[in-house]
Formats: sequence, structure tokens, C-alpha cells
Amino acid sequence: MNKDYRRGVVIPILAIGLSAANLIRVKGSENIRAIHIVTLLAMGFALGVLIMNLITIYRNSKRS
Repeated sequence: MNKDYRRGVVIPILAIGLSAANLIRVKGSENIRAIHIVTLLAMGFALGVLIMNLITIYRNSKRS
């Protein structure tokens, strides 16, 4: 796997992990604030980037 491909996979995984750790420490679901919504959006964006990078890696490996 190329270094650029690794970076494209590791960075979104790191962002998802940090966002998940931030959400896990929240006590109770009745106190959802705007920052929690932004954290969920960031997790969604990172997950989308991760999936697209994995698809790209898979397509490039099939061509080679």
C-alpha cells in the first residue's frame, strides 16, 4: 500500500476515534448541545472520507 493511501485511511480513522471518545464522555442524552451535533457531523464526514478512500484503494488494486 502506498504512503498516500495509508494517510488517507489513518487520518479519518483517527478523526472518528477522537470524535467517538468525545461523545462517549457525555453524560445523558437529554443534554445534547450544538457541539455534539457538530461532533456527529465530523464523524460522518470522516466516515465518508474513509469509505471513499477504501473504495479508491480497492479500485486501484483491481487495475494493477
